[in-house]
Amino acid sequence: MPADLADSGFVDGDDRYIATQQKAIYTWYESRHSDEEVVDIYSPEWQNRVNEWYNNLDTNQLPTETVKSWKTAEEIDFRVFFFAHPVATFSLWHILQALYEIDDAVCGKADDAQTKLAEWRAMRPFEYLKSPHVRHKWKDELKRLNKEIKSGLLTREKLKSRMYDILDGVEKLEVSLASLNEDFDFEQGEIEQGEEILNTIRGVIDDRCNLIVKILNVARSDGYIISTEDEAYDESLGAAYSWAPKKVSC
Repeated sequence: MPADLADSGFVDGDDRYIATQQKAIYTWYESRHSDEEVVDIYSPEWQNRVNEWYNNLDTNQLPTETVKSWKTAEEIDFRVFFFAHPVATFSLWHILQALYEIDDAVCGKADDAQTKLAEWRAMRPFEYLKSPHVRHKWKDELKRLNKEIKSGLLTREKLKSRMYDILDGVEKLEVSLASLNEDFDFEQGEIEQGEEILNTIRGVIDDRCNLIVKILNVARSDGYIISTEDEAYDESLGAAYSWAPKKVSC
């Protein structure tokens, strides 16, 4: 093993690298973002994910050198990216968690749907974001939901729950996107694909929000999803919106 790798603490079984990256995230988020986001770095889900990334990492090359060798955003692998750019990775992770939450709300809880969602979550971040299959599934499921709403197949409570989950996920997505822009400004000079990453994410989020707006016939005003336009199920959706975030930026 090269001396610079050993000296850095980036060796198998040494958690100094994890601690260093976690500290960088905490310091940045404590000064710039919400307490809730800072707390996330101590969540079991995040801790387990970071340990998994470390355990599956090639320790024969510094992560910064591996990241520099990537030519496109699709090559980004969190197992490496985190140890080169922890703040950007943590921010991207929040974006993906919000999208996964909407995936779950849009596609439903059936076993086959959950199997498909598990496959999506196993994909590299930008393979998932750019996947035409994911977008096609969203479109199909939103159309199915729209049909169920118009035909009265959903009970009032199920409709409220489904719409709340979708809009709550979009609200979290908007908050995560605002953080991402600032976080990448912090690290972008060191990230080769920084501009491509930001443009891709903004485009995907705008496209997914437009699918929700157009297919479910919800209105967009000043960048916000705020109400329904379809009188056929306006009364039912009104009940859903009374439980949902009042304004969701898209």
